[in-house]
Amino acid sequence: MKKYFLKFVSKEEYADYLLSGKLYMHTARYYRDMGRKEGDGQGDSKEGNCFPGLEAFSNIDYPIYCLYTIFENDIKDGVVTIDKRVVEDFNCKNGYVVVLECNKFEKALEKVETFGYELGGGCVKYAPLAYSEVEESFRSD
Repeated sequence: MKKYFLKFVSKEEYADYLLSGKLYMHTARYYRDMGRKEGDGQGDSKEGNCFPGLEAFSNIDYPIYCLYTIFENDIKDGVVTIDKRVVEDFNCKNGYVVVLECNKFEKALEKVETFGYELGGGCVKYAPLAYSEVEESFRSD
């Protein structure tokens, strides 16, 4: 079961923005393009990619908001250990971490103004997708 969401940010003002109840988003394309620039922020050159080794992107121009999920079984004796690679991947070793309770955050999302976008979410799956998942990603209805 999900327990906490972590948001890694590089500046205190970004943490304050989130704590004031605001979400700042960019598109998957923005993060993909940022990731192609060496050492530039929290980019991910594979953001929105559906197939390893092949550039096939889905919903690349939709705004996204990424959080790191802590599950109940990640907590041992009241302590959460985060792999160093996670901090490095988010490019925030000298930044800040905002800790959000999953239930409260998800309830607050129910009241968010989406400006016409459909709100959805889920955990990122770092594995080859099943054919049905690929097919769903490219549906246009």
